[in-house]
Amino acid sequence: MIHTQVVNSELRRHGIVTDILKWSRGVNSTDFNPSKRSIELRRRIIEHSLENSHRVARAGESEDDTSDVVLVFLVCRLVLEKDLETFARTIHELERRGVEFASFIVGDGPARAYLEEQLPHTLFLGVERCNEFL
Repeated sequence: MIHTQVVNSELRRHGIVTDILKWSRGVNSTDFNPSKRSIELRRRIIEHSLENSHRVARAGESEDDTSDVVLVFLVCRLVLEKDLETFARTIHELERRGVEFASFIVGDGPARAYLEEQLPHTLFLGVERCNEFL
């Protein structure tokens, strides 16, 4: 079983051309794509960040004016093998620099509790589909 075209090409280069099956992993691009963009979900994520002092609203800023807020997110099974520490360090560095952003994670797994402790300002959505977020 292969999971990338690169692996497929490498196997074929070595003469292995039969019984190659694709192992589909990763984000379902049918469910997760730009056509599914949700202003309501965006607001929910940003409100969570505001409530948790992740981002400070600017004077005169409208609650509906969130188009310039960067969303930082992770979609994966939450296991330490995924190098989740890099994501956590990135979030901490953005906070340290005072960058205006909101963060969320879609996924679950044995490292969720660890990440929730490391990232108290991040919204954890669990294992959900796009249309179930709201």
